Amino acid sequence: QARSRSIIFALLAVDMIATGYPGQIATTADARWFWWAVSMLPYTLIILQFYVGLAPAIRRQPAQARSLVISARSLTVLVWCFYPVVYALPLLEIGGTNAFIGIQIGYAAADIMAKAGYGVVLYMVVLRKSQLTEQSMLPPSDAQLRPLRGNAGFGEVAAE
Repeated sequence: QARSRSIIFALLAVDMIATGYPGQIATTADARWFWWAVSMLPYTLIILQFYVGLAPAIRRQPAQARSLVISARSLTVLVWCFYPVVYALPLLEIGGTNAFIGIQIGYAAADIMAKAGYGVVLYMVVLRKSQLTEQSMLPPSDAQLRPLRGNAGFGEVAAE
């Protein structure tokens, strides 16, 4: 199932890029809007599947890491929402160099959030899950063993 989802996501991503590119180089607003709308179909499917489809996997995360995984998912969706807006800037009657500057700033902001922001959140998820794994591998503490041995301390023999 994971392999088939990966293939579907890859095909949707290729479709989104392949249909978005003609609009990116289009010389008329009508052509650009048309290709924007066409490329929004696979984009929307990817976002919906990413946000809704990950919910069961998020529920299976350890409670201590769950909020970080939710943050990573939300940040990804937020960053992805920049791209269609930036793509449409020249169509919003923002002309000449202002449109060019807006596009550069929009893509740069999205890229910074996607790489730096997501990298930090992902690091925190991995760190939290590693800490949980390390804790589960530690030998039980004296307090955890006491109920098994009565009131004797660690290394002591319980009175019989």
